[in-house]
Amino acid sequence: MKFFPLVMLIFEYVTTVMYVDQNGYSFTLFLTAVIFVMSTTLIVSTSPSAEYISEKPVVIDVSFSIFGYKAGGAAVVNFQEEYVEYYFHGGRYKGIPGVSLSIRTVYNYYGKGGFSGAFISGEVGYFIGINHSFDPRDINNNAKSSSIVFSSGPMAGVGGDYYWHLEKLTNDWS
Repeated sequence: MKFFPLVMLIFEYVTTVMYVDQNGYSFTLFLTAVIFVMSTTLIVSTSPSAEYISEKPVVIDVSFSIFGYKAGGAAVVNFQEEYVEYYFHGGRYKGIPGVSLSIRTVYNYYGKGGFSGAFISGEVGYFIGINHSFDPRDINNNAKSSSIVFSSGPMAGVGGDYYWHLEKLTNDWS
């Protein structure tokens, strides 16, 4: 019991509570937004009139950040070559901790495993925001992505992630 005040102080510092939603509406709204975005992505990507989206791969990424670190998972959907591949990512993050879901398009993507490696990213927003990330290894021919991000609250930060390709989980539907 001696350490209880210290534990409470640390808890209050780590999880700053600015608003208490006693009815749970904010979580319901966040969950509804996530389901809406995922459903819309599925409908648009599978409809015959979605030729414009089939030109570039789409990444669906779920991440969380806390204590200066960021981790998550991503799925890259390549409509031209008809496969989905999965990545795990983690790295350092300087910004506001939270949970986020992003939908992005990838430029300079070169096939399976093309989204693996180091990425530098920056993001800003409040519940809805933007993110841009790029591979710093080859500045002229690098993979980069821009995304819309749905988060659990305010987001502002920069960081460096490394994406590991989970090759055995690649799903080819052709």
